[in-house]
Amino acid sequence: VSDALGEIFAVFRRANKYIDETMPWVLAKDESKKSRLKTVLYNLTETIIIGTSLLSPFLPETCEKVATMLNCTLRSYDSTDKFGLANQTVVTKAPEILFARLDGLKIMEKVNSMIDERKEKVEKPAENKEVKLHDHSEKAEISIDDFGKIQLKIAKVVACEKVEKSKKLLKLTVQLGEETRTVVSGIAHAYSPEYLIGKKLMMVTNLKPAKLCGITSEGMICCAENEKGELAFLTPEKDIEDGSQVF
Repeated sequence: VSDALGEIFAVFRRANKYIDETMPWVLAKDESKKSRLKTVLYNLTETIIIGTSLLSPFLPETCEKVATMLNCTLRSYDSTDKFGLANQTVVTKAPEILFARLDGLKIMEKVNSMIDERKEKVEKPAENKEVKLHDHSEKAEISIDDFGKIQLKIAKVVACEKVEKSKKLLKLTVQLGEETRTVVSGIAHAYSPEYLIGKKLMMVTNLKPAKLCGITSEGMICCAENEKGELAFLTPEKDIEDGSQVF
């Protein structure tokens, strides 16, 4: 197919070159060149009919428009190798522009707009007004030994996706040094999956595994939450290896 189209458009390219060679707009200004102008226009018209007939299996509607503008019928394949079959054609007074010239500036504006929309979608936290707050009451005093029972590590998110049949859960795949774990976290109202990928978070790593929506969660992501339900995950102040312990 690509070879066939290449050969067909070679015909049109040659016709364009023929226009540059003969300059019909110059011929039209000289009454003595009227006969030559007629020949040039006939050759171009015949070439357009042949090329359009060959192209019609690929662009049938467009090629029919060309035939209408030239007041002719498209030819069968076995007659496209014969030059000079056209008797007389009269181009319509207001021919239609088949393919408008692309405006490079407008295309770039559209592309940039799409990029900005995509960037905003990825970076802007997801919004959900129905947020259930965690318990914000003060906790009982504990000893350093109690705190020492909690193991905190830096985890790098390598994959993230929404959990089916849940509006608030995300399934995160995290890297802890040489270890990879799956964590289910109720932060879908605050973050899109795309935004979290590549981020380094603080995570409780010694919780007993629990099943949420049929997925085994092997830890808990640590986040700060205000009284409005807005979340901010905790991340190291500077880049540090995933798997590093938090003390």
